[in-house]
Amino acid sequence: LDVPFSLRAERTLAVYGQYGVECLSRAVAQFEKRMGRPRVQELLAHLERGELRPVCEAALRVYDAVYERHRNAGRNVGGTTTVNVESLDSVHVAARVVEAATPFEEHAADAAEQAGFAQQAQKEEEEEAPKPELLPVHEARCFCGATLIQVRGDPLSVSICHCSVCRSLSGAPFVVSALFRPANVALTGSAATDTARLTTLQTSPSVMRQRCATCHAPVAATLGQKFVAVPLGLFQQCGHKLPPQWHPVHHLHYESRVMDVNDGLPKFLNRARGPRYRNLEIVSEDSETPPTI
Repeated sequence: LDVPFSLRAERTLAVYGQYGVECLSRAVAQFEKRMGRPRVQELLAHLERGELRPVCEAALRVYDAVYERHRNAGRNVGGTTTVNVESLDSVHVAARVVEAATPFEEHAADAAEQAGFAQQAQKEEEEEAPKPELLPVHEARCFCGATLIQVRGDPLSVSICHCSVCRSLSGAPFVVSALFRPANVALTGSAATDTARLTTLQTSPSVMRQRCATCHAPVAATLGQKFVAVPLGLFQQCGHKLPPQWHPVHHLHYESRVMDVNDGLPKFLNRARGPRYRNLEIVSEDSETPPTI
């Protein structure tokens, strides 16, 4: 639904304004991580003066930013349609939605059937995938050598991450990691039969980072239950050079970067398959080295 911002602000004020200043103040306090303390303090000052409209508008802008990221993440743009709304009359809006959705009904069943075929194909592909024990083993070690990392097969992806957590924990402007399935990664002591001595740090609800307990070098990060990220710099192959399939394929969280990187790779503002950084990258033909890394 494409609703004018002024109408949405009016609706938000009507719905949430009735809860009062105290309730809205608690809600605004939760915006601090996204907006920053100075902006939150400014909004709280509006509430103290009974000025609810600026607060509702700020909340809408936060919602819009989050919604836009999720709307673009892995979505087929051609599979969506826009309904222009110029009224807050729910009956009128519902009629407009039905009118816009009717032409898609004929294709809905076909889409559902195709989705079923896609899921079946993915299942068959996973069943036919090489078993982990049949894949070649690649080894990496931490700085002191006390932790051995063994991975099977090539990485699923190699990412350059600019998020604030990776930067803070590494002291570098970005971090490059190779992504594997958990079943294809093993962490042991200096010998494969030894138990690895590791320290762990939970940096988000789904991310657990591990370091060697001796030299404190980062060795792995579990990303939920589906992936394990291993620092690319720990691997040495092909005469200290990594093969093409181990090269980075994109940038993540580029919106949080502390420096530009001019390498021609796709740059996602946040996570993969979300909105991309659109600025054109230009390298001077007269310069032997690019103006940025």
